[in-house]
Amino acid sequence: MVHSCHLDEKEGNLSFNMGIFIDIFPVDNLPDDIEEKNEWLKGLKNLGQRAWNLRWFTHRGIIRKGKKVSFVILQVLLSVMGNPNYFFKKYNRLLSKYSDVSTSKSCLYCLFCMDKAEKNHWLWNSADLDTKNLVFMPFEFLEIPCLSNFDAVLTQTYGNWHEMKQVNSVHGCVQESFYDVERSYYHYFDEKGCLDRRLVHKAIELQKQKYTK
Repeated sequence: MVHSCHLDEKEGNLSFNMGIFIDIFPVDNLPDDIEEKNEWLKGLKNLGQRAWNLRWFTHRGIIRKGKKVSFVILQVLLSVMGNPNYFFKKYNRLLSKYSDVSTSKSCLYCLFCMDKAEKNHWLWNSADLDTKNLVFMPFEFLEIPCLSNFDAVLTQTYGNWHEMKQVNSVHGCVQESFYDVERSYYHYFDEKGCLDRRLVHKAIELQKQKYTK
C-alpha cells in the first residue's frame, strides 16, 4: 500500500515496505451502571488523548529530532518522566477493567460507544456476541480468535461487507492511495531500490478504471 502522502516528490527517495492498514478491534465489556459507564469512558478518552499527544514527540520510545524541548515540557506537565508508554499501559488496564465481569453490553471500540445515536453499530448485547464459542481464522502467519457469528458482526458494523466498493476512508481511498495485494512492494521500486512514483501512478489509473466499471 502506498499512501497518497508518499506520492509527493517532496518526500524524497523511499525504500521501505509501507504495508497495508488493517484494524483489529477487541471486544470489551461496558459497565451497566450509566454513571459508572460515563466515568469509565471519560477516563478512557482522557488517557487516550494524553497517549496520542506523546505520539507527536516520540517514535518507538525515541524523542523525535527537534522535539526534545517540547517533549520535556510535556512530560513535566503530565508528571511523567521519560516513559512514553506510560499512558498506553494505563489505558489498556482501564480498558480491560470489566473483562471478567458479566455485563449486558459489549463494544467493538469503546470510545465509539460514546456516540449518542439511537442505533450505534459498534454497540452489542453481550449475549449476541457469543464470546465463549470462538473460531480461529488464518491471518498472515497466525491464527487469531474471532467471534463465531463474525458475519453478523461485520454486517451490523459495515453493512454489506461482501460487496467491493469505492469509498472514502481515513486511510485514503482509491483516488488518494494505492493498494496491490497481488505483488510485492519491490515490484514498484526503481533500479536504485526506491519507490518508482511514475509506475505507481500508472497502476492507480488502471485501478480507477477497474473500480469505475
